[in-house]
Amino acid sequence: MSEARVTLAIVNGIAHLTFDHPRRMNPITGSMWQSLPGLLDAVTARPEAGAEQRAPRFTEE
Repeated sequence: MSEARVTLAIVNGIAHLTFDHPRRMNPITGSMWQSLPGLLDAVTARPEAGAEQRAPRFTEE
């Protein structure tokens, strides 16, 4: 099993996609990239997510 994964969680109507590949300091792999269309379809299919299109916002931790 690969360490790289993308997870989807919907919390309080907000969809959170998490890109997790700690061994490589979180770069997106090809398989992660390929999973995005399905995950985004899953978000738009769930009315509790209140999905709408917006410009991305990046934050520093």
